[in-house]
Amino acid sequence: MKDSIFTMNMLRCSLIISMICLLPSLQLSQPLDNKSVSSSHLINVVLSLVRDLAQEVRGYKNLVSEQGKTVEDLMTKHAMEMEEVKMDLKKALDQLDGLKSILNNRKYVA
Repeated sequence: MKDSIFTMNMLRCSLIISMICLLPSLQLSQPLDNKSVSSSHLINVVLSLVRDLAQEVRGYKNLVSEQGKTVEDLMTKHAMEMEEVKMDLKKALDQLDGLKSILNNRKYVA
């Protein structure tokens, strides 16, 4: 999914760059008649596309920032849970060592 969005955005960027490169040739050619699109209108369309693309990039930046914060929070929570499990396992091991000592002492007593 991310690859297709990236590819689509790259295609949009290529289109915008192509349109920008064509603008000077449109301005140097014969004047446009009333039926065709004016170069100023084309410039406005290109600028609108650039603004839309910039807005979309900002949206992706915000999304990645939010996801990064979420992942960081989850990792912190996981690390805390692992510390608790580690402490619980250490307590259980200490208890088993204590029981082993008691059983070893009873063998010698009996």
